[in-house]
Amino acid sequence: MRRFKPTPLALLVSFTCASAPAAATRWVDFAQAEASSESATIVLVRAIDETPAANPPAVITASFTRWSDGQAGGIGAVKRWGWNDQGHHVSLGAGAGANGYRSRAPGDSSSESGLSLRAQAEAHGPAPGGRYFALAQGSSFRNSWFAMLQYDPESLPVAFELSRYGETSYHATTAMLRIATGIDRWSLRLGAVRDNGGSRAVFGVGYNGF
Repeated sequence: MRRFKPTPLALLVSFTCASAPAAATRWVDFAQAEASSESATIVLVRAIDETPAANPPAVITASFTRWSDGQAGGIGAVKRWGWNDQGHHVSLGAGAGANGYRSRAPGDSSSESGLSLRAQAEAHGPAPGGRYFALAQGSSFRNSWFAMLQYDPESLPVAFELSRYGETSYHATTAMLRIATGIDRWSLRLGAVRDNGGSRAVFGVGYNGF
């Protein structure tokens, strides 16, 4: 019997079908999936409501990244502390998680798993002609990290995003357009990714309930 191997496209379609009802009932507050011919990424975020809400709510994040010769995923919780200054919102966070990695290189079946410490910083607020959002995250597992900057013009139905992801054996830079779909909180994502295997087109979908 031939063994089924999920492609990045199949992962994206599965994510879209599974996340739509979840987002509708707010099982998740943020969901995003992207796929290229050789890579795929899925991220799910759920806020933990806190009373009184003196700080941004803590969040639980689950993520999975698959590329040509490896894959990594994890789940973690981060407590956040924030403050506001003239419309700019800044927060710092710290937490812990559980992670896994598996090589997909020919002849290499190595894998790793373990607990991790996590840290993040984020900011958002007004920018000339629109708004910005910036995020930086790091994990002690395989020295993984993620940085992202978004700009959302007030006069256009699109937003611009540039991000960078890295871990011990994989690094990728992604430039995206986030396009409003007309469906509340949902967007299409189109752009390009450059990683260890070269440059390719990437597409995806996103849901933002925050």
